[in-house]
Formats: sequence, C-alpha cells, structure tokens
Amino acid sequence: MKCWGSILWFAAGLLLLSALSGVCGKKMPKYCKREKKLPTTKTNYCGVESCGTLENLGCKNNMAFVQGCAGTMFNVSAAMRTFIVKQHNIYRNLVARGKLNDLPPSGRMLKMQWHEELAEIARFAAYRCSIGPIYRCFATMEFPGPGYNTVYNKFPNAQDPTKIVRAQLKVWFEQYVYANAKSILSGRAPGGQEIGHFLQMVTGLSDRVGCSIFRSTHFGFRYQVLICAYSCSRQKKVPAYKLSRLPGEHCTCGADQEYKNLCSTFERVTSCDTLKANLSHDSKLASADYVDLWGGDKAKKKGANLLSPLENIANFLQGSPNGAGADQKEKVWRQS
Repeated sequence: MKCWGSILWFAAGLLLLSALSGVCGKKMPKYCKREKKLPTTKTNYCGVESCGTLENLGCKNNMAFVQGCAGTMFNVSAAMRTFIVKQHNIYRNLVARGKLNDLPPSGRMLKMQWHEELAEIARFAAYRCSIGPIYRCFATMEFPGPGYNTVYNKFPNAQDPTKIVRAQLKVWFEQYVYANAKSILSGRAPGGQEIGHFLQMVTGLSDRVGCSIFRSTHFGFRYQVLICAYSCSRQKKVPAYKLSRLPGEHCTCGADQEYKNLCSTFERVTSCDTLKANLSHDSKLASADYVDLWGGDKAKKKGANLLSPLENIANFLQGSPNGAGADQKEKVWRQS
C-alpha cells in the first residue's frame, strides 16, 4: 500500500509540474523585468510636433490666472497625488473585473501612475479659470494625444480639500450607472446621459495621470476645481478598453500584485494608437447588427443567449466558435 501511495504522490507531482510549466511557458518580453524609464528632456511646448498648426496650451504660458479670475492654485502634495492615483486604480480594477453594472471585463487595462508633466498640463488648463473645453493643443513630447477630465464643486464655507477631491472622482466614476456593455464600444449611454468622464477614467491604455486643483471665490461661494490630464484620450469609434472573457488575460507583463485585474506597472504602451490598431476590428464587428445579436427571434436564430448579454458580447468580440460571434465575424470579414 505504501508503494502505491508513493507512486500516486509521484504522479500527482508530475501533473503539477506539467501544469506549472504550461503556465510559465508563456515567455514575457525582456522589458517586463524593469520599470519604464521616464524621459529626461522637458517638453518645449512651443515646438511639439503633434500639435501641428495648433498652439500648445503651455506655449508662452506665464503661469498666471487670466485677468478677472481671483484664483489660487492648490498645492497637490505627495499624499494627495498618492490618493488620486489610488482612487483611479481602485475604480479601474473594479471595471476591469467585469462585474460592475454588467460591463464586460478588460483583458488589458493598465495600472495608473502619477506623471508630473501631465500635472503641469493640468495646471496650464487651470490658469484659464474655466472648466470649459480646451480648444488648444495640450500634448507633450511623450504624450501626443492626452485626454482630460474637469469638475468643480461650490460651497459657502471652508471644506476639507481631500474630501472634495474624493467626491469629485466619485462623481466621474459613478457615471458608470448609465453605461452598459455597448457604451464601452459606442461611447454613449443608452439614455443619453453623460458618461465621458467615466470612460476617460477607464481608458485601458492610459497608464499615467497628472492633476491640478485650484480654488476661487465668486458671489459669496467658494469653488474648488479638479482637472486631470491622462496619457491617452478616449478615442471615438474605438472601445474604451480591450474587452475579454477574463480580466488581464492580454497583459504582456502579467497582472499587478495589488490590483489583480490590472496589468502590472511593467506593461508598455508605445502609442495610444495601439488601441485603435488592435481594436478597430472589434468596433467594426460591433457596428454590424449589434443589438440584434441578443434581441428577439433573429438573435435566437444566431444562437445568442438572451439571458446573458455579457456572454454574448464576449463571444461576439472574441469570435467564439460556439457562439454567434464566430458566424457574425466571418460575415463581416467577407464583406470587408
């Protein structure tokens, strides 16, 4: 009996080693072993090529509020920077997991880190003393296509700045209640509500953020404005993030240790256009009878599961041979 027991344990060990070798057999790029080096050259805002003929927001900026604005720039301390980044990663991790309001999981959503030059861009925007759209170029040498979010609160008496920032970030994030799986592809809420701030927060290839805070007083009220700039903007006609059946399965450098559904900080993004190159076919597929995929008799004939739209969108985008996605995908490729 002891002999047979030993053989069984030996066999179990071999099976375990075989399974581990299969997991470890996926080779990671060499850069996954080292952090990305930050550029040492500061951006010359008057000579950013990606701006083209547009003047950059930072070009000849005297770092002063526009005339008539009684504003004060708030010092974003190291503790505040850590807090802002942490809140972004908490929210991104929840979305990437794929169990929030029936939103699909993300196969490659990067972990966010602070970037001082993006914070500088956010300060340039703050000196306008406005939360309106930025019509000038605000690119840097490292980030040719950044995005941004703005928000303000007003109150009659002094308030804790951190509590206000917490509430402002939460307002952006909680726009998710108006979004569904299709919103990640279309950029629109089914009911027409604003979800752009939420989509910018969870843009998958954004891995850097920098923010500014300024305060002003008008008509007896105190205003606190938060402006955050992101390394990648939310692009039109492209999904906000890589949709997948499992969170993090497309991370080239593995998952983060703290935020298990996000890619590790070793993950590299050479260009925000990578999102467009990798996901343009997803967007094309989604535009072809997308709603019909799980609605009515037509959907039943295609094999869609009417009780699980999340499963359908995963099959649809991944081209599952067992679901409607495979047939639809083949149909689209024949037409293209």
